[in-house]
Amino acid sequence: MFLPESPKFLMAQGNYNKALKCLQRIYHINKRKSRDSYPVKHLTDAVPDRSETLEESGRSSSLKERFQKAKEKFLEGARQIKPMFRKPYLSISIQVYCLHFCQITCVNSVRLWLPQIFATMHVMETQGFNDTSMCAVVEHNNLALTRNSAEKKEECDLHHSPDSYLDNITVSAIGLLGFILIFPLLRIRLVANHILKVFLFCSTFLVGGLYFCKDSLVTMLVSAIYLTLMGICATTIISMSVVIFPTLMRTMVLMLIMTFGRFGSVSGNIMLPIFMQMSCLAPFLWLCTLMSVAFFFSVFLKVDDQQALA
Repeated sequence: MFLPESPKFLMAQGNYNKALKCLQRIYHINKRKSRDSYPVKHLTDAVPDRSETLEESGRSSSLKERFQKAKEKFLEGARQIKPMFRKPYLSISIQVYCLHFCQITCVNSVRLWLPQIFATMHVMETQGFNDTSMCAVVEHNNLALTRNSAEKKEECDLHHSPDSYLDNITVSAIGLLGFILIFPLLRIRLVANHILKVFLFCSTFLVGGLYFCKDSLVTMLVSAIYLTLMGICATTIISMSVVIFPTLMRTMVLMLIMTFGRFGSVSGNIMLPIFMQMSCLAPFLWLCTLMSVAFFFSVFLKVDDQQALA
């Protein structure tokens, strides 16, 4: 609440006076110098200067004037959304939406399935099962679901191992460490331009590699690396959208990206149990296919960080 408005946004609105004051404030706080010593005295851009009009809008107005202003804002909003359905932003937005849908479907399917995997593995280990692979876990869960109700105990007798909670905490800690290590590297242009493609490519093999995990330790390490890379990818695609799309389209685009991500999360948790009922291999083939689609879209996603402010 104490941060200033974005000067780029204010300039896109045509409010150059407020944008200049905002830049002077940032200069004053960062440089510990007087605002008047800020070297830039005048701002200019393709958007016409509307500073006086915006400053006068604060006065009281009649009902007719308010209705006219609301109508103008609605039409202006429609004009701002219109470029989303035209070249070049239509194809770019479709790529971004599909990419985010696929990656959120995969990452949330694994993330929400993971506690059940760890709990089942530890139960199987305590009961003396020799095979604690992913296929054995899937088969064990399927048997528990299809067991006749007459065979179930009336009393709920659960014995959760503390190790299953420790595994989930470790996965989250590795994710935090991964974010801390990777963000300083994003200053390097080569890393920033290719991190999404490289991480999605690696994640495709990691999610497929869960199929071959034989014990809880390997499962924890593979899933931790996978969730860390995918978390970075999800953050990266949102950050890239800020650069790809103009300022006036950005809010709508980000909301649609998050909406498609929510759709992916819901559909993933609906589809995963269906594939688990089919066979042990089916959910991993499904996740690998979605990851491949996400990687395909990322290859054709180009970012120009030198474009003009818009």
